[in-house]
Amino acid sequence: MKLLIAISVISSIILSSNVPPSSAAKILAVTFFSSKSHKITYMPLLEELAKRGHEVTMITPVKADKLLPNMTEIFTFDLEEKMDKFKDDHDMYEMKAKGQMMNPFLMLDAFGDICKWSYELPHIKEHFSKNPKYDLVFVQPMFNDCVYGLVHKLNLPMVLFFPTSVPQMLVSKIGGDFPSSFVGNIFLGLPNEMTFSQRFVNYGANIALELVLRLYYEPFIAKVYREALGDPTIPSISEIIGERTSLILSNGHFALSGGKPYLPDIVDVGGIHSRPAKPLPKVNIQHSQRSNYSAYV
Repeated sequence: MKLLIAISVISSIILSSNVPPSSAAKILAVTFFSSKSHKITYMPLLEELAKRGHEVTMITPVKADKLLPNMTEIFTFDLEEKMDKFKDDHDMYEMKAKGQMMNPFLMLDAFGDICKWSYELPHIKEHFSKNPKYDLVFVQPMFNDCVYGLVHKLNLPMVLFFPTSVPQMLVSKIGGDFPSSFVGNIFLGLPNEMTFSQRFVNYGANIALELVLRLYYEPFIAKVYREALGDPTIPSISEIIGERTSLILSNGHFALSGGKPYLPDIVDVGGIHSRPAKPLPKVNIQHSQRSNYSAYV
């Protein structure tokens, strides 16, 4: 019953319904790895849920500009500071000068470290030691797979919000499929109307990406959250997503990303993060042009 209430609440917002929910739900939005550009895509949705009387708790490394009533933010740590240290230790300009290339597996180590640090934070442990009750967990899945261990422990239905058009590598985990013949791999930028050679490359890229995820990336992250939570029996990432996901919100639109064969549990919500435009600041253009001209003289 709680699942039906939570899903109907989010669905009503997407469909712009003004009918208030029959009862309030407690929603946990958990993110260990995120950027501000990711968070701004789903914050309007969480804010609207709070406005409609639902209790929204966010675990995040990105502080909100403002919090509405019914919204609680649990800040993890300054992720930008951690990533700046990573960039200092792996200077890409220096590597390029030496003829070296950035190893993507170095980033994987960084994801693992961020995951462990997040689970080990005293205030995060304290929060969950009190056994808080939630009805639904909300996850932004891009580079954020380590939270699935927590999702499994909480034993809650899950809504995923993908900050771009949802890719094949996520859809396949819930039983869907994007045919390689007309849906391009998210990393290749191929058109929907592909030549035979492009389709062949697209098919190979999808297979290669799936192998890397299943054989290396997912086992690596699963090992991290199993050790952090002290439970080696926690399922794999693919199993948790397949079992727990009730709805995927895709921040895309067929007008931009082309038609895709969605199952009913995937909904395009591209533009949901758009807000009314603010008036431009008043600028003395004539004075500004003179200042720029004098700077070059």
